Amino acid sequence: MVTSGLYERCFERAGITYWHILDPRTGYPVRGDVVGATILSERSLDGDGLTKPLFMLPVPDALAYLEYHGVQGLLVTGGGDIRTTGASDFGLVGSRTRNE
Repeated sequence: MVTSGLYERCFERAGITYWHILDPRTGYPVRGDVVGATILSERSLDGDGLTKPLFMLPVPDALAYLEYHGVQGLLVTGGGDIRTTGASDFGLVGSRTRNE
C-alpha cells in the first residue's frame, strides 16, 4: 500500500500553496481535483510510480488509469470526497464515500 498527497510536503508563499508533486508540462506544482491517493499494488515501487500521474487527471480518468493498470485505488478530492476503484477492497463506509 502506497499513499501520496499534497498535504505533507508543502509551503505557502504570497498566499499560494506549493507542493512537491510537479506537473511536467509546466514545471509548477500540479493543480487538479485529486489531493490524496492510496494504491494497493504487488510492489510498493509500482504503487509509488502510479500515484503521481493521478494528481494531473480528473477523478474519473484517474480511476480509469488505476483500473487499466490493474491496481486498486482510493482518491481524496479537494472537496473531501473519497472515490475508489470499482473492485476496491478498502471497505469504506460513510456518506462522503462513493465508488465510481
